Amino acid sequence: MSSESPVTARPDNLAEPLAWLPARARGALPEDAGLRDWMRDPGSLTSRLRAACPQGFRLELLGEAGEPIPEDARGLLAGESARARRVRMFCGESLCVCATTLIPSATLAGTPWLEALGDRPLGDALLERDGICRSAFEFARVSPNHPLFMPALQDSDIRPASIWARRSRFSLAAGPLLIYEIFLPGLTRCRNR
Repeated sequence: MSSESPVTARPDNLAEPLAWLPARARGALPEDAGLRDWMRDPGSLTSRLRAACPQGFRLELLGEAGEPIPEDARGLLAGESARARRVRMFCGESLCVCATTLIPSATLAGTPWLEALGDRPLGDALLERDGICRSAFEFARVSPNHPLFMPALQDSDIRPASIWARRSRFSLAAGPLLIYEIFLPGLTRCRNR
C-alpha cells in the first residue's frame, strides 16, 4: 500500500486534544463489563482476539505515513512528527479494533524491525523481545469522527454515537512509541476467555 494513500493521509485538526484518564478516574471506562474487561486486559490484545475469534482473526494494514504528533501526545513522545501506522483487526468479518501506532524517528532509526512489520501484528513482534516496558493504560471516550480515528473507520459503516479508546506507551531501547486502540461494537460479539 502506498504510504500516501487516502486512508493514511493526515486528517485535519489532528492536534485536537483528547481527555485521557487513568483507570481509577471516574468515567474513565465504559459501563459495559465485557467491554471494560477487554479494555483493562494488560495482556496481548492480538493474542486474546485470536483466542476469542472462532471465525478467524485477521489484521489489515491500512498504511503508514509521517504525521505531526498530536498535542495530547507531546508529553509522551519527543519531537514534532512521527511515523503513524494504522491497522484494523477483524474477528471473521466483524471489525473489532482499530489501532494507530506513533513511532518517533529516533525510535524508528534504532529499531529497524519496526519498518519491516508489514501486515504482521506489532503485538506479536513486541512479545518476542525482552526489555520492553509498557506504561499504564489511559482511557478516553471519543467521537468516531475524531480526526485521530476517522481514517481507520473510512470505508466502514460503523458509526456508533461514541467509541472507547485506550493508549499506552512502550519503552524500547531506542526510544518510545505510543499505541492508540479503539474498541468497536463488533468486539462484544467475540467470546471472552
